[in-house]
Amino acid sequence: MNLDISTSIDFVIKRTEKTSAVQTTLATLPADPWVWPTKTAAAWTADAELLDGTKTGTLAQKATAATTDRNIQFAALDARYTTLHTRTLQAVGVMRSRALAEPVLRPVVDELSARGDSNRAIEEEGEELLAAWSQEFGEDFIPAPGNTFEAFKALYEGSTTVPTLRKLKSNYKESGAKARRAAGDYNTLIGRLEDECVQWYAEATAVFPAGTTNGDLIRGQIPTSYSPAAAARVTPAKPV
Repeated sequence: MNLDISTSIDFVIKRTEKTSAVQTTLATLPADPWVWPTKTAAAWTADAELLDGTKTGTLAQKATAATTDRNIQFAALDARYTTLHTRTLQAVGVMRSRALAEPVLRPVVDELSARGDSNRAIEEEGEELLAAWSQEFGEDFIPAPGNTFEAFKALYEGSTTVPTLRKLKSNYKESGAKARRAAGDYNTLIGRLEDECVQWYAEATAVFPAGTTNGDLIRGQIPTSYSPAAAARVTPAKPV
């Protein structure tokens, strides 16, 4: 089952806990106990533990950790592109000023841009700048304090202290894949538990009619509807 967008994870967890507790009660009745053959109390408990994000190794903990790592990798990549854009803007601005006094540079500078509004555009603008910097202005040219040719080049190719842009992109993509897998595993469990809770409730209410002690216990203890005010499934957030 794919959970409807209006179905809260917290609701499914609560329903699972209540279903497990009531099933245990019915299975231990002093007279005529009812045991559901599809899933044991121990199996309910094991699944409930997988939903505990405070325990190492559970599906919930893995999903949270993977999402956190994905966010960290995205922040690192985003910071790199921000730096690239800022330094490109500085360099192109100064180069345009220098070209006013050296007309021979104008055809080169006129082709440079720092208007990129996407990562791909920012990356390409920086590459064009890097080529013009090396070929026309020289590697000794420093458009702003700290914005040297070698420092700018390192934003792409890396250095002993700076990872390459390619590595940052790879880290983000890999962490994103892991986050999607972890979230998928967790959501699969949530969907299965919702199915099992619905199945258990249908059978239990068929066995114990309303108005009986056990029938009223089931209907009174186990939530069966949810008015959405909470978030739905665990889904990796889209990068800005």
